[in-house]
Amino acid sequence: MHKVCFCCRGQGRLRCSGCIGKGKRPCLTCCGRGYSYGQPCCLCLQSGKMICFACSGTGRLLCLVCGTKGKLLQYLQMKIKWQSQDYEFLSENRSDFPTERFYKMSGKIIFYKEQEMVTPVSNFPQESINEASKEAISQHRPNSKNTKIVRQRHIIEWLPLTRVKYTWNDKEYDYYVYGEQKRAYVKDYPKKKGCTVM
Repeated sequence: MHKVCFCCRGQGRLRCSGCIGKGKRPCLTCCGRGYSYGQPCCLCLQSGKMICFACSGTGRLLCLVCGTKGKLLQYLQMKIKWQSQDYEFLSENRSDFPTERFYKMSGKIIFYKEQEMVTPVSNFPQESINEASKEAISQHRPNSKNTKIVRQRHIIEWLPLTRVKYTWNDKEYDYYVYGEQKRAYVKDYPKKKGCTVM
């Protein structure tokens, strides 16, 4: 896309600032008088003027901005902002285990799909997962004409959680082993010294 050069206004040349477009300027020897020390000036031959050395007497200079073409190539600049959006959902937990501990764990991937636009899961045995999948896809829809989805990834992970019941000093307690890393969590640990849960 071309536009008229802002410097020469499409002419390709500029008026010489040294001679103001006249092609001649006052003689440097006689300062434009034609005589120097009472003698006729030999440089300008008594005319008091000499050819402008900047424009070689043409009164015009080549426009360096457009390269004498009078036009400039114009580019449209587009700014792209990449943004990654995550949606996480943990299915219901019917125990007193704090599910926020799962967010730092990795599990076994039982469903994986990646493409430009993914579709929600609809036939998973647990209905809450199907609903969460629909909600996730719904939230990832572009909210303006200037937004475009490049890639989507849909992952369902199985995070193991085992509840262990035990007795200590005739009282019942329980602890949890969770995640593929088999981390342990105890809410009310009965003895503070002498034994640790690994």
